[in-house]
Amino acid sequence: MFTTLSPTMGTENQKPIKAKQKRILLITDQANKYKSLVDQIENYGFKFTLGSHENRSLAMAVSGQFDLILIHSSLAFVDSVQMLSAIRFESIVPVFLIARNYDESSIVIGLENGADDLILVDTPYREVVARIKSTLRRVESENYRNIYSHGSIVSIGKLTIYVSQHRVEYDNQIVSLTEVEFRILVLLARSGGEVVTKEQLSLVVLGRRLQYEDRCIDMHICNLRKKLFKVSDNHKIIHTVPRRGYKVLLE
Repeated sequence: MFTTLSPTMGTENQKPIKAKQKRILLITDQANKYKSLVDQIENYGFKFTLGSHENRSLAMAVSGQFDLILIHSSLAFVDSVQMLSAIRFESIVPVFLIARNYDESSIVIGLENGADDLILVDTPYREVVARIKSTLRRVESENYRNIYSHGSIVSIGKLTIYVSQHRVEYDNQIVSLTEVEFRILVLLARSGGEVVTKEQLSLVVLGRRLQYEDRCIDMHICNLRKKLFKVSDNHKIIHTVPRRGYKVLLE
């Protein structure tokens, strides 16, 4: 279990420094064993929500309501990886895997499936806090976040994207998109008709490099096109540029 104090810190009487409150979802099937961890880390300004390994937890993880996800499974490491893969398909929210054994295969499997970090169940809570803060600082400072915060409205013909409100309309009809689909559309729209490569889309939207034979971006583009076709009478908005990538067709 997570220990409550790092013996090497020598700061037993030091009061936690309050941080701006961030929301963390802890997905575990042993919630009662994490009460101490939750209580300790919440002193640093974080707000925890507990979930179990069920579909509801997956829906919560991709809802956009949380700043970071912690996943732990007492049954098998593969369960955590499967949950991670499902989250990563829909969202770029930072995810930590909690593992019982810190072996090379666990690290490789976790990172290759999109984990931002992997920690042991007995990691001192101060180290957990430090890693969480470090990851959140990185996420907030990276350039790919800026494209979704600068400017409030992007328009292409009848298509209007209200970036700060996370809302898309086509001819005044609301288009319901996942977080990843929304980010893809914003990036393409703000590229002004220029080609955006799949490598760029993967880095900017998913926060990871494009892997060999990785079809994730293609699948998201396909789903996005279907939704746009449905509201625009099959008007083609996203165009494929063979061997290069995608661009929006300006009207």
